[in-house]
Amino acid sequence: MATIAAPVPPASRRDALRHAAARVALFVLVLAVLWGLWEGYRWLWIHEGWTWPFVVDDTTMPHLSDIFAALWGSASPGGVGPRLITVLGKGALFTAKEAAAGFAIGALVGFTLGVFLAHFRLLQRGLLPWVVASQTVPIRVVAPMVVVWANPKLPSGLKDWGAVALIAAYLTFFPVTVNTIRGLQSADRRALELMRSYAAGNWRILWKLR
Repeated sequence: MATIAAPVPPASRRDALRHAAARVALFVLVLAVLWGLWEGYRWLWIHEGWTWPFVVDDTTMPHLSDIFAALWGSASPGGVGPRLITVLGKGALFTAKEAAAGFAIGALVGFTLGVFLAHFRLLQRGLLPWVVASQTVPIRVVAPMVVVWANPKLPSGLKDWGAVALIAAYLTFFPVTVNTIRGLQSADRRALELMRSYAAGNWRILWKLR
């Protein structure tokens, strides 16, 4: 028999709206404080002529209003060309594409590897130390090798971002693999024994329980 949800009382709605308004006001207050600190630091350093830790002027620390105004100006020094915010948006979209592709590849590889290692203990004992050891190599060492090795072998449409996506996948697959193993092995032992008593196979246990 379906249950009908009780209506939310007006007092609870008012409390929720009041809580949301308080959060918005706090956010605006924090932004105002940060703006004031920026402008106050800039004014004090220019007024006193201090040069530590760096010289403060219109280039190193411009007004925030000038920064936001520059976003809507031209990206080229001559004033001809697309707006700066358009260039930054395209760059952010390109980076997001690289990150999303790398995350998808790394998550798929990590999840698949984690499933295999969780079901085959001998394989886990043999490969998991190598998976852990792969993360001890600094990314600054891995990145140039991936770029040099992958770019010539990738199709022309992937050469601009495929190598970066592979590096993102390299950073993603390790936590996905380890957490997949831990998650699949944390199922209740009594539930595992119950499903095995019903002659459930590994795939059904994986799909229904783990």
